[in-house]
Amino acid sequence: MGTLLGLWRCKGPHLAEREVDESLRQSAWWSPRHQNHIIKENVFLAHQGMDAFPTERAGQNPIICNTYDCTLVADCRLDNRAELITALALSASDIADTGLLLEAYKLWGTDMLQHLIGDFAFAIWDEKKQRLFCARDHMGIRPFHYYHRDGIFAFGTQCKSILTMAGIDKSADWEHLTQVSLMGQPSEFSTAFLHIKKLPPAHYLVCQKGQIEIKKYWELDAEKETFYSNPEDYVMHFRELLTRSIADRSVTGQKFGTHLSGGLDSSGITAFAQQYATHEGKEMHAFSYTVPKNFNVLQQKRIEENVLAHEVAAYCKLDHFHAVYEPIDRDFPTRIQEISEAMDGIQKWRIMGTEYELQATAQSAGINVLLSGFPGDELVTSFAKRYYLEYWAQGRYGDFFFKQMKSHRKRRWNRRVTDVVGGYGMHLAPDFTTALSRKWRGLFLRKPKYLNRINFFNKNYFSSL
Repeated sequence: MGTLLGLWRCKGPHLAEREVDESLRQSAWWSPRHQNHIIKENVFLAHQGMDAFPTERAGQNPIICNTYDCTLVADCRLDNRAELITALALSASDIADTGLLLEAYKLWGTDMLQHLIGDFAFAIWDEKKQRLFCARDHMGIRPFHYYHRDGIFAFGTQCKSILTMAGIDKSADWEHLTQVSLMGQPSEFSTAFLHIKKLPPAHYLVCQKGQIEIKKYWELDAEKETFYSNPEDYVMHFRELLTRSIADRSVTGQKFGTHLSGGLDSSGITAFAQQYATHEGKEMHAFSYTVPKNFNVLQQKRIEENVLAHEVAAYCKLDHFHAVYEPIDRDFPTRIQEISEAMDGIQKWRIMGTEYELQATAQSAGINVLLSGFPGDELVTSFAKRYYLEYWAQGRYGDFFFKQMKSHRKRRWNRRVTDVVGGYGMHLAPDFTTALSRKWRGLFLRKPKYLNRINFFNKNYFSSL
């Protein structure tokens, strides 16, 4: 894991070391363990990272210069290393992931993305072609921001890395800020700064001759289905994929852990990770921001998933379970400043406070890799039909209306009726249902909206830029 940053001054004088010092300093607020950068006339590339993978610990520099006249900087983890090494006809099996990326670029060019599996964000400076080739992984797990204006192309994992560079226009994107403050939904790829954008997942960007071109290289096939004659084969296939994914992310031989929220996604990952760790003789830790074990759940009017973390830990027989429920003692201005640094001046998620304690606890336990259920809710659950509609589809109407649900939002019968009408309305009369939904949303959106109690803007942070 690491931070990327870089700049290409397409016109003007060559870059000097002193011009990039402030960018490196601001980007290193999270105290990386190593830092590497290179300046080649009017191009600057840098990487700051943690020693999470053995190829990095073995002395492989995250920035590579070689005979291909290419320089690469990457934050990546490749899951199909063996397949790539075979396809590229390489003899060294211990080559770093960054080396594999550069070899793939040499052979396939921009089509290299069709051969990659994993999480990655990278930029390749091609000296011969005088172009920058940047890409982001299929799901967008690794962040990538970019800036293109007045002969300057800059990129960074964080906005702050770009903002500290000379010649950058720091104008605010007031439409984005207004949407965030009013609990609206800003453009998915905009930022608080007008000229800094996010590269979408599964896209690549080419900057050449002062122009940029952005293209999508992959799209999820939502129509593709897998059929097995035996229902148990679906379970076996899923277990195989999930176990392989966990193994790919724990290749360091060091201790690894999971972020256990108590929900379905993180609980499943924790259970599989514990099985994998036991089988491989590895040490696995689980971290949960939850309540004390003797917390009286029955006194609560609603049950949230975090109180179930203790039950999951007991069921999985976890030897190393860290229940975090006491906040680390910090004064309020310190909390605001820390969140501002992490979120570039804007807090958009209420869980940021809990993440601080979890990350600090994991760091004190020597954990380099922390698995979580992200983006299960965002990618799958939020776009799928509600799970209890299966009762209705199976004709189990009594279970549908009266079966006790642990989530407080699923308890009310009127919500279930709404789900049935909406779900089957789309099937029977899609055009009418869509028109009705738009009418309802129009009425809803005309209601007055008030300043979000969760989000905040740190004026001191923005005024210091």
